[in-house]
Amino acid sequence: MTNVNECCHECNTQKIDQTKNNCPVCNKGGISVSKVTVEHLVTDDYHKSVEGEQYKICMNEYCNVVYYSVDNEKKFLKDQVRVPIWFKKDANPKWM
Repeated sequence: MTNVNECCHECNTQKIDQTKNNCPVCNKGGISVSKVTVEHLVTDDYHKSVEGEQYKICMNEYCNVVYYSVDNEKKFLKDQVRVPIWFKKDANPKWM
């Protein structure tokens, strides 16, 4: 996991007050995804860290958070998932 003070450029490297169900780092809204999706896409090192039932994907292209749990503050970053997330900045390969 990452230090809570690590953030994307949009929030000036400081954690901001989180709105319920928004990304815990950038506070942007996310889209619901299943726990099974998260379990299948995080790397083996983080597979056992997938806890809780409600997950979202952060839709902010500049934020390093990919998936986050709305019920226990777990978050998974771009380098903790198996595949590049096409809409995230610097995704390689970038699919459109």
